[in-house]
Amino acid sequence: MTETTLGPALSALPTKREAAALIRDAEQITHDFFQNIAELLPTVPVVCTLPVYHTRDGSKLFLSKALDRMQKLGYQLRTPHHRFLNTTDRSTLLYARPDQFVGREIICVVPGKIMQQKISKKEQQKSASAKSVHRKKPTRSKTAVKKKTAKLKGSKKK
Repeated sequence: MTETTLGPALSALPTKREAAALIRDAEQITHDFFQNIAELLPTVPVVCTLPVYHTRDGSKLFLSKALDRMQKLGYQLRTPHHRFLNTTDRSTLLYARPDQFVGREIICVVPGKIMQQKISKKEQQKSASAKSVHRKKPTRSKTAVKKKTAKLKGSKKK
């Protein structure tokens, strides 16, 4: 569970144009974060918050590209359903106090089939490289073994 960037502290409600600039920055940071998580922890589900910007005209602006980008990385959105939960049209949870300029969209994503296939390929590659490392040691010829044995026997007689 983590909270992604909410952007800079705001002292007033932003205009739609100001919010759009904040969203571009937040979407890039969020995408970079999920790329790293997909590489480092590819089997781990992620619960996080994304910013929801409330604007002067009363709109709520979401990170519109974030969920699509997560799906392209191999994640699938999971939505908790309960009649008391405040879900959005995007099947996510929304949390915001009335006086907040930036609310929070709570999402849960799990590794999907695409990600599982990537993991499977990596495991196969690791297995193949491990097999090539564990080759048999070269064996000595019978003649070399006999000479070594005779040499040891000779040194014991002395």
